[in-house]
Amino acid sequence: MRSLIAPSFAPLACVVALLAGCAKVQPPPPGYYGPTDPMSKVVQDINANNAKVTTLRAAHSFDATIVDDKGKSHSFSGDGYLLFTKPENLLLTAKKLIPLFEIGANDDRYWFTAFPDEVSTQWWGDKQKLTDLTKRMTKALRKFQHEAPALQEQYRRALPDLISRENWARLYES
Repeated sequence: MRSLIAPSFAPLACVVALLAGCAKVQPPPPGYYGPTDPMSKVVQDINANNAKVTTLRAAHSFDATIVDDKGKSHSFSGDGYLLFTKPENLLLTAKKLIPLFEIGANDDRYWFTAFPDEVSTQWWGDKQKLTDLTKRMTKALRKFQHEAPALQEQYRRALPDLISRENWARLYES
């Protein structure tokens, strides 16, 4: 004789199992809307924390498109690593199956090495010379920014004489 309990118990057991497995959906916690530090303090705190870091190592991946001097695009992707030690030592590498490029700096020099298909090329420079050049360029740009409005006005006033028929004849028909 067959038991009537087993067939009627199976659906009930499934319903109990389903209900027991369902978790109550909780709403997300509310956001924080209280007082916050000003951005200058946040940056100051981050910089103070970063000052404690003496070395850093990180892995990275990238996708890049470079347009060469002939206007042809070259797309590639890969991965590499970043190594940094204080005060001024840095190495950033990028590779696919073979090295693609390397950027580095130490106390005295900076460099960029490209590893194209045919030949490797390295550019390097003296950090002090770069610093001096940057300072000179900044000074020249500030001077130009200050003097530009007067130069524009002087050019606008002189323009009619510069493009006059008489001036063209003097310059090009002699």
